[in-house]
Amino acid sequence: MRVAGILCLVAVVRLGAQGPAFEVATFKRANGGLAVGEGSGRPTIRAMTGSLSMRNASMEDILEWAYRVQGYQVSGPGWLGGDRYEIDARAPAATVPELRQMLQTLLAQRVKLALHRERKAMGVYEIVRGKGRPELQESQGVGEDGIRRVGPGLRLEFQRQTVGQLADFLALLAAVARPVVDASGLGGTYDFTLDLSRAAPPGERDAGQAVSIALEEQLGLRLESRKRPMDVLVIDRVEKLPAEN
Repeated sequence: MRVAGILCLVAVVRLGAQGPAFEVATFKRANGGLAVGEGSGRPTIRAMTGSLSMRNASMEDILEWAYRVQGYQVSGPGWLGGDRYEIDARAPAATVPELRQMLQTLLAQRVKLALHRERKAMGVYEIVRGKGRPELQESQGVGEDGIRRVGPGLRLEFQRQTVGQLADFLALLAAVARPVVDASGLGGTYDFTLDLSRAAPPGERDAGQAVSIALEEQLGLRLESRKRPMDVLVIDRVEKLPAEN
C-alpha cells in the first residue's frame, strides 16, 4: 500500500554478536569519561589494515566512524557527544571497511548498542553550479590525494577530490552547520584551492551565505538551501560503561 507524504521510513537494525569481530579489543572510558588537555574536543582515530585505535573519542565519534555518518545523522541521548573513550583493537589482515563492521559488533557486545535507521526531512545545502562555468581543473595523472591547509586562515588545497568530497568537507564546518549534498552533476576528480578565511564566523546568520559566495567567486559553484530526506541513526539503547574487556 502506498501512503503519500510519509517522510519517515524505518528499518529496524538489531545488532548482535554474530557479525565479524576483532581478535583482540580493549574498550574503556578515558580519564573518567571526560575530555582533557589542549585540543581535548578532537578525537584521534587511526585505522589501518589489521588495527584500529581511538583516543579521546565520544560515543558519537565512534558511531560516526563505525557507520560512516555525520553527527547530524545520529539521534540519541545527550551524553553521546560528551563522555570519552579509548579503543585499541586488532584483526590481522582486516581492511578498513571490515574494521568498521567489527566495531559495530564490538559496540553491540560491550555497550549493548541497539539502533534503527530512519529517513527524515531536514534542512541541507546543495552544491550547484553558479552562473558561469565551474572553475575546476580536472586532475591529471596520478598523485597524492587529499585536503591540506596551504596558507594562513582557512586556505585549503584539494588534490584529486570530487565535488562530493568537497560537500563532505563543507558539512564539517561550524559556519555551515548542516548537511551538504552534491547536486552539481560534475562527476570528475579535480585539483583546486579554496580560501574560506573571509567567510563569516560560525553562528552568524549569514555564515552559510558567506561560504556560498566564496565558492561561487573561486570555483563557480554555490550553495542553495533545500529540504531533503536524510538517513538518520536513532539510538534505542546504549550503555555508558563498557563491559569488561
